[in-house]
Amino acid sequence: MYNELIEALNELISETSTNKKQDILKKHKETPGFRDVIEFLTNDFKTTGISTKKIQKELELTEDNDDLLTLLDFVVENNTGKDSVVARVKTFVDKHDPIFEDVFSKNLKLGVSAKTVNKAFGEYLVPVFNVQLAFPYDKEIGMDKKQIDRYEDTDKFYVTQKLDGYRAVTVVTDKIKTYTRKGQEIEGLEELHEKVNEFVTKNKLSNLVLDGELLLVNHDNLTSDELFRQTSKALRKKGSKKDIEYNIFDLLTYNEFMFDGQSKQTYENRRKALDTLTGVDLVKIVEVLDIITKDQIKDWSETATNNGWEGVMLNYQNGKYETKRTPNLLKVKKMHTADLELIGFKEAIDGKFKGGLQSIVVQFGDNTVDVGSGLSEELREEIWKNQDFYLGKIVEIQYFEVSENQNGGKSLRFPVFKSFRFDKTKEDINID
Repeated sequence: MYNELIEALNELISETSTNKKQDILKKHKETPGFRDVIEFLTNDFKTTGISTKKIQKELELTEDNDDLLTLLDFVVENNTGKDSVVARVKTFVDKHDPIFEDVFSKNLKLGVSAKTVNKAFGEYLVPVFNVQLAFPYDKEIGMDKKQIDRYEDTDKFYVTQKLDGYRAVTVVTDKIKTYTRKGQEIEGLEELHEKVNEFVTKNKLSNLVLDGELLLVNHDNLTSDELFRQTSKALRKKGSKKDIEYNIFDLLTYNEFMFDGQSKQTYENRRKALDTLTGVDLVKIVEVLDIITKDQIKDWSETATNNGWEGVMLNYQNGKYETKRTPNLLKVKKMHTADLELIGFKEAIDGKFKGGLQSIVVQFGDNTVDVGSGLSEELREEIWKNQDFYLGKIVEIQYFEVSENQNGGKSLRFPVFKSFRFDKTKEDINID
């Protein structure tokens, strides 16, 4: 029944050339079940809870006569790994072919990326979200004293304020959807999406991707840190989310973002396009503060500090938008930040917080750093009561410089808790 599909999968996994794998994907696009299996295997957001070990477990087979596509949907919807689910999968595998054991456990090594699949099939089949990330100016250029020569003295940089918000990509096709930087859809943004629809209609836009930051409307004149925390809280709550503002700092076509991984237009030209657009309530275009040369970057670092900003962003005039970390975008900050994993908690043995949280412990390379500053009394209580929830979360830590601890290992000087980054995972651990 599935012979043609099995042959197509075996042909794909036995080929080593990426270009030839792409040809195989194209060739078998219409093979029954092939497209669905490939999408299932390459979509990281589809989980099953089924391992090879569980499938090989001694279980009583069921009488279910599942077809492949129905069963794929079933295991995604019921991704518990329970024996009743595994038994249905085991029944199917035993009835058809061992290759399906690796399909349902998602252990079949195709050797192709989601981007390759989308390109071969000519459609956005598998979510691929790699947004453009900035190089820290101080690390890449100032501290290392190199790479500055990549820019000519006459090259221009577009300066914008660094917003401390929630990175979000909004895809505008026949529908409007907003995703985190990791490609997870943000639910409950109906109010904002109405305004985005008004924005794209007013500006006669279609089939594009907007990149920007979500921020709660700052009715109460909150500090940057507190505003971020309140924004994160608002976006994590279930149900409809109100008063969320979208600050757009870049745009490119749908195909460029989803398939090419790079814009055709330089930032200078993308900015010209942005500057022709008219914002609406809750949808704003991030303003260009200045256009400078590289010898003026330090001045803008001071300006950001004097204004109490987190920093500024510099878009290189000739830079293409690339879905990776790129020197086409620089971030300039007086203080540095690090996104690190929370691995422990220390109890206060005396003082105001006795019996509660003294500090959190974060992993910094091969060493650990205790962070007690920046934690409000309310947050200390919340963390101490819910340690299991916060353990393993990513924390943004502000610091003055990398230092040396008493054992000769690396540490952080003047570390201060800034916020939990619920929008980030272990893959995002980094230090500016």
